[in-house]
Amino acid sequence: MEIRYIWQLQKILEDRIAEAGLPILGAAETEYGYGWEPTISFWVGERRVHFYANPEGGIAVEVANMSPGFKTGRGVLAVTEIDEAWEILKLFLIDGASPEELPDHDWEFDRRMYDECIPHPPADPSMGNIASFVGAMKAAGAKEWKPSEEMLKRASHKKTSESDEESD
Repeated sequence: MEIRYIWQLQKILEDRIAEAGLPILGAAETEYGYGWEPTISFWVGERRVHFYANPEGGIAVEVANMSPGFKTGRGVLAVTEIDEAWEILKLFLIDGASPEELPDHDWEFDRRMYDECIPHPPADPSMGNIASFVGAMKAAGAKEWKPSEEMLKRASHKKTSESDEESD
């Protein structure tokens, strides 16, 4: 089955994990702001798999082990089928496969921190995750911020002044 949306992939993988009774945790979503689809993460112990929209089509995949010295793998050629994503998830998280043993998706490997905005485990709060940040602020009793009328007037006046200058 072709992957059409990241949420479709998330739902199907969650269902398959539950049906198989596997000890895979997730999915956790990391949202980077308005207009961006979230990164969907699944994990077992120190191993984790991230799926995110690939601008060139399909779903990009990252596999990582949070143990020191482990190489991060990025699937440069995105997966397009649900079964491909499921196979990578099971092989890496359940079977303990190394990134080199995963199906060929033109993997790139490095030892750099691949995404420090995603905590471990991925469900932990992270200030790099806009949804997590807003939730933490609400829980702390922060009030929703809105610009004052004066700020709106100044911004409107500045905008009008800038457009007047451009037309000169």
